[in-house]
Amino acid sequence: MTKGLCHCGCGQQTRIAARTRLTIGHVRGQPLRFISSHNSTKNKNIKKMFIEDGASGCWNWIGRINRYGYFGPIGAHRVMYEKLKGKIQDGLQLDHLCRNKKCVNPNHLEPVTQVENSRRAAPKITREKVKKIFTLRKAGMIQREIAALVGCTRRHVGNILEGRCWRGVA
Repeated sequence: MTKGLCHCGCGQQTRIAARTRLTIGHVRGQPLRFISSHNSTKNKNIKKMFIEDGASGCWNWIGRINRYGYFGPIGAHRVMYEKLKGKIQDGLQLDHLCRNKKCVNPNHLEPVTQVENSRRAAPKITREKVKKIFTLRKAGMIQREIAALVGCTRRHVGNILEGRCWRGVA
């Protein structure tokens, strides 16, 4: 098998993984994604670490990912935002307006407080939607279909129907 090219954009060839270590993305017999130490903040080729999605406008991170993309020990979205838009004020977090956690496009990021970030992440359920959930369930719809109609997850619909949240609304 041929060696792959380092994903940092340096153009150097990587070696083949001797064993599988899925936690760090190594698969035995497959080329490594990075040459040792190239996936760090010392490497300034961050612009070659994402792929632009023409449809959504997202810049999808292809480097190390653990819920969010990482550039060394720092979130890749934070690095890109600070590089292109400026420093993030202390006490603020970046909210992904596109809801794509791999996206590092600074135009899709907004500095907000932790409370605001959590509020925005919560499903938008209202009393009217809860009543609609019960009505649709009585009409025979399944949870997955109901969730798609009201704009939340199937699990959230299940929690509402089983009385774990929104009790007393029917």
